[in-house]
Amino acid sequence: MKAAAASGQLLSVGEAVPAVEPAVAGLDVGALFAEHGGFMLRVVERLAGKGPHVDDLVQDVFVEAFRNSRRYDAQRGAA
Repeated sequence: MKAAAASGQLLSVGEAVPAVEPAVAGLDVGALFAEHGGFMLRVVERLAGKGPHVDDLVQDVFVEAFRNSRRYDAQRGAA
């Protein structure tokens, strides 16, 4: 399976994802996951059932949050 890297290049499973400085995007993904990861795992398990796919789905959520973090505007209010 392949995934698109931030540069647009495809990565193979097991290939390291290029490091991206969290401050560049204005989002500390590690802190975000530490605070909300457990909750997201429980929500996804309820929606999609238990199984190995749950971790992948939760990872996808955090990857999308990171990719779209530059669009976040605190002036627009809380989610």
